[in-house]
Amino acid sequence: MILLLAVFSVNAFRAPSLIQQTENPRYGLDFWREAEGLPQSRIRAITQTSDGYLWLGTDNGAVRFNGASFTAFTVETGSLRDNEVWALLEDNDDGLWMGTYGGGLTLFRDGNFTTFTSADGLPDDVILQLDKDAEGNIWMATPSGVTRYAKGVFTHFTTKDGLAGNYINALCAHSPKGVLVATGNDLYQFQDGKFTRVTGVVGPGEKVIEHIVAGRDGSIWLSFSAAMVKRWKDDDVTTYTDQDNLTTGITAIYEDADGTFWAALGNGLNKLRDGKFERVSLVTDATGWGVIYSLFGDLEGNLWLGLQANGLGRLRVKQLSTISTTDGLHNDSTRSVFQDSKGTIWIGTSSGFSTYVRGKIVNYTDIDGVRLDSVRSIAEDPDGNIWIASGGSLLLMKDGKLSRFPDWVGEFEIEVVYKDSLGRMWIGTNGEGIFLYENGKFTNYQIKDGLASNQVRSIIYDSRGALWISCFGNGVSKYSDGKFTTYTVSDGLAGNRALSLYEDDERSLWFSTREGLSRLKDGKFSTLTAESGLFVGFIYTILDDGRGNFWFSCAKGLFRVSKADLNAYADGKLSKVSSVDYGVRDGMKTRAFNLGNQPAAWKAADGSLMFCSLKGLVIVDPARILSSNYIPPVYIEDILINREKQSLNGVSQIPIGTGEVEIHFAGVSFFAPEKLRFKYMLEGFDPDWVEAGTRRFAYYANLAPGNYRFRVIAGNVDGAWNEAGASYDFYLQPHFYQTRWFIALIVIAVLLFVGMLYRFHTLEIKARYAAVLEERKRIAIEIHDTLAQNLAGIALQLDSVTMQSADLPDSQRKMLDQAGDLTRYSLSEARRAVSQLRSDEMDRRDLVVVLPEIANKMVVNTRIQVNIKITGSPRKLNPVTEKNLLRIFQEAMANAVKHSDAHRIEVELNYGIDKLIMRVADNGKGFDSNNTVPLSVGHYGLIGMRERAERIGGELTLSSEPGKGTELIVGLAFATENSPQKGLGLEH
Repeated sequence: MILLLAVFSVNAFRAPSLIQQTENPRYGLDFWREAEGLPQSRIRAITQTSDGYLWLGTDNGAVRFNGASFTAFTVETGSLRDNEVWALLEDNDDGLWMGTYGGGLTLFRDGNFTTFTSADGLPDDVILQLDKDAEGNIWMATPSGVTRYAKGVFTHFTTKDGLAGNYINALCAHSPKGVLVATGNDLYQFQDGKFTRVTGVVGPGEKVIEHIVAGRDGSIWLSFSAAMVKRWKDDDVTTYTDQDNLTTGITAIYEDADGTFWAALGNGLNKLRDGKFERVSLVTDATGWGVIYSLFGDLEGNLWLGLQANGLGRLRVKQLSTISTTDGLHNDSTRSVFQDSKGTIWIGTSSGFSTYVRGKIVNYTDIDGVRLDSVRSIAEDPDGNIWIASGGSLLLMKDGKLSRFPDWVGEFEIEVVYKDSLGRMWIGTNGEGIFLYENGKFTNYQIKDGLASNQVRSIIYDSRGALWISCFGNGVSKYSDGKFTTYTVSDGLAGNRALSLYEDDERSLWFSTREGLSRLKDGKFSTLTAESGLFVGFIYTILDDGRGNFWFSCAKGLFRVSKADLNAYADGKLSKVSSVDYGVRDGMKTRAFNLGNQPAAWKAADGSLMFCSLKGLVIVDPARILSSNYIPPVYIEDILINREKQSLNGVSQIPIGTGEVEIHFAGVSFFAPEKLRFKYMLEGFDPDWVEAGTRRFAYYANLAPGNYRFRVIAGNVDGAWNEAGASYDFYLQPHFYQTRWFIALIVIAVLLFVGMLYRFHTLEIKARYAAVLEERKRIAIEIHDTLAQNLAGIALQLDSVTMQSADLPDSQRKMLDQAGDLTRYSLSEARRAVSQLRSDEMDRRDLVVVLPEIANKMVVNTRIQVNIKITGSPRKLNPVTEKNLLRIFQEAMANAVKHSDAHRIEVELNYGIDKLIMRVADNGKGFDSNNTVPLSVGHYGLIGMRERAERIGGELTLSSEPGKGTELIVGLAFATENSPQKGLGLEH
């Protein structure tokens, strides 16, 4: 546990002058019972540990309270040996000791419980009280004597050590007199290792001493089983009895941090003031709160009551007060409020009105025997007369007499009566617009005169001399220089259903609408809504407390916001405002307030703010509002990851799961625990703080594996934040399929699969290529054995006919010669086709072998000489590349042999480091290579050669001039690992 350093400032309380004239503040008592989550409603002991938590000793275990929820530690949870906890004490090392009624003594430290019983040296397993002395030793009262625990050793003191009896009624170990114990009506002081009886404090025959409390001024307080309290300081003893308002038996006594002494009686709670005990005045009815077993004051100034059967009570001065039927008001449903120039408070209700002067209420419920309607508005005219709007009637209170206004001409219900700074009276109605009363005459203004609507809700006259009218449903109208100007949402107003109007001390105008709050400044509207940080967007009334805050009434109670924040937001300098809300626990009887008329709120002459609610008139005295600088400590209380509860110590290694994280946290404060605000962030997931509001848990689903840190901070009601907050680190382990090794394995498997596919594809291509070669071989054989042989036979027959027909005419001989030439040419082409079909099927010999053979065959029986030159280091090419190079070479050789009329052809293969160059050049007649027409329509096949070169990623260059021969060069880069032609070059 961490030592909690807290600062809590509370304005001095004085009675609100509108409520009561005494200096005795009115208190409120709030309860937490089983309906609020308290595990058991009998509370015997209360303490606050240094981490801020409140601990309760109940008949069903020890209970820890953070202000919002309870956590029980019992026999069933494995924490205690007995569930009946009678005493609680924190030692100097932040350990919490729990004394039980039968289960011995249990120590809670660092999240662990350790129990000591009679087997460990205790004289008795029943522990009645606990305290610690100036040295930090633990003392305990038992039915079998008093025991001290020091340095791990129990020491027992009984009658043999000077005590008159062994049953210890009361114990105080930290008093100015040292250790004091009481057995029966005898008081003993521990001196020199034994107990000595104290004389002169308890008289003979006095009742049993029930409690001993050390005061902060050095005094010692004793309470007795009879209605008696004694104060012992130095040698003086002061006795308080029934003469001092101690009328019944005393069940608990306590002195708080301010030195106020409290005594719990069977019929309530008293405190010592001006030498006498007086009954605590409660705002709320606490009938049936029952017997008080224990009293304790926390770090924030609250007084806690442990009750016999009604759970936990918190006593504190209420920040707000309410005038209601309890105070004499005839109707709780208040509709309007006004303070006149004499200081009288006028309260309009749903059935008449009341006056409130110096605590005295006078009710008015009828006029001339006719029951009054709802009083929605009250105002004072320049002559000091009070104008009262009751339904559709206008009443006048003049010289203490109530009458109907003689000249009133309106027929609709009156919503507002208003006196402007010029002394003119204005009346706003619910269907006839507004009326101006001036010089004894009423003048009516309606829609036809320029008013936005005939339904008027409120009126103000600003410091610039303009009258502003909220026209419900149609915006706001401004009346200036005899004409009306209307402002609606199209001009920037938050909504057209306007209610309250207010001008602040900076001459800015504020308009409340159903859709939000708008400010008009320098001719420009700015709007705030609930999304802007307002407690609600639909505001009923607006008041300025004169201390830098606006107060607003609404359907959910009251709330205040800093004016500086409101203006900063409206000016675009703040992203969100902070609202402080007030409800029933702050002194109201309901959160429901009235709306739709003026004035439903009023600022009194003494600075108090009055608001009309459905259960009385709520009074706020800004000078008495509690302010807190207490920084709430923040704790992470429960963590469930993958639906398993986690240890809060150290970094958690979370096993494989769904990635579901649920975190419960708490800010420990008891001033206004329901108003604590939280922000949290999961580092590694959330990009920024998450505004949780009052929510005390966070939930994440499907988190990815990895390291995370959860952080949470809390802020109190006044906006002071614990920036350090609390944090929790955890590591979500991945599933096997999310690990790096598994991903690497998948990558390798994919690569292997792709490699296998490529291998299968290559084998398939080779198989197809082999099948093509086999088919080509078959076709070549067929051509050779059939067509070529037949053509050869035809050629021989034609030659024989020619030789035997010497006397044929020249024309017929010429035709025979032509047929013979054509047959021999066809035979040559057939042989050439056979050669090409079989050229790849040469036992896969290299080009350096195949090309010379083909070249020599093609020039047989010609006068052409072939020169072949091979340079570099020959290497094997893949079949596709070899095939296309071979076809290009054959086409080039055929063109040179048939068409060039050359007598020399040069063939060169140059194997470079990264490139193969094939060159075929002749010294024939050549042609004009710049003229591309012959190339596309002739017999040279150049287009096919270019396409084959491009197919294998090569580059073909052709150069020729008439009379200078032709040169064809094919360049091909060998395939490398980084080559885009991978697979077209060298065979792998």
